[in-house]
Amino acid sequence: MGFGGEFNAVRAVYPHIRKAGSITLVSGLAGQRASTGRGIYAGVLGGIEGMVKSFLAELRPLRVNGCARARSTPSSGTDCRKPRGWRHSERIGARLPVGRIGNLMKSPKPTCI
Repeated sequence: MGFGGEFNAVRAVYPHIRKAGSITLVSGLAGQRASTGRGIYAGVLGGIEGMVKSFLAELRPLRVNGCARARSTPSSGTDCRKPRGWRHSERIGARLPVGRIGNLMKSPKPTCI
């Protein structure tokens, strides 16, 4: 959706949301780490993270959350072999706040989109 879409979505929903409710905006790792060839994408995601912090201050007592989708493991669930590049994924996972890569078979389903 991008920066403008998320901003407009918050602006549209804010008058209708209960004060005990919450808003979650979605960003990505490119907004936190530099990567070749992704300057515009990283700028948009960094902007979304900044918008989360601003909305957090402006829209109190409403909760405003930001989440960044990270790399995940394959969802096959039946293949016991480690996929190619697994060691690289383990190194990435160790640097994440939860300390691991998400597993699509164990991850909760989205509650709203």
